[in-house]
Amino acid sequence: MKRRPTSLITFLIGGIVSLGVAHAGTTILIGNNGSGTNLSIPDTFGDNIGGDITGVATTTGGGTPTVDLTWAASGGTNANTWQFHTWGGADSAAGGAFQLDGSSTNSVFSITFDAGTSHVFTLNGFNFVGDTNNDTYQYRVDLVQVGGATVYTSTTPLWTTDTSAVQEGAPSVDVNFTGVAGASYRLDLTRLNDDTGDAGSRVDIAIDNLSFSSTAVPEPSTSLLLGMAGLGLLVRRKRR
Repeated sequence: MKRRPTSLITFLIGGIVSLGVAHAGTTILIGNNGSGTNLSIPDTFGDNIGGDITGVATTTGGGTPTVDLTWAASGGTNANTWQFHTWGGADSAAGGAFQLDGSSTNSVFSITFDAGTSHVFTLNGFNFVGDTNNDTYQYRVDLVQVGGATVYTSTTPLWTTDTSAVQEGAPSVDVNFTGVAGASYRLDLTRLNDDTGDAGSRVDIAIDNLSFSSTAVPEPSTSLLLGMAGLGLLVRRKRR
């Protein structure tokens, strides 16, 4: 029995190992832009963040310079928009949050993530932030592949906020979904209930600490390509 050349095996192993190497970066968006309260969030806020931005984002591994974001809202009762909001009270040291202004039953506030064709996108999660008016909230959280199926869905428990701390009782959402290269994904937050209290206070709900990642899609290395070519030659020789 003939032995395959050691050099060819080395080529194949080296190529396969290099195929699995990819660069990952993580961004956590935080809601305080340092400019005050009730300012509309730009549609492209959080695009292509490659490093820490004080009061806006923290990053690891180089951040997510390949991910484009689009913020949108529909079905609310007031401004129907995402807003920066500087929260006070016990959580004032945390800075701020992303307010779902005009949120009411069946309103949908969404963020679309597009990592392009050279990266895959991961949504890690986020947390809701309550108000200080003892109002009650419930949301459905969906992650949808744009043009495709819903890849993640969950419903928060019905929770009532507390006047002593704006995060009291507000749930965190751990999504931990990794997509495929070339696909974009939309995070939808759908309001499931209206509080019976004051209409002006019941819209004061927000999210914060929006965490997402991107991972480069590795390209086949030269050694892998050469190894595959060499394997093809061996197969041809064996058939002769």
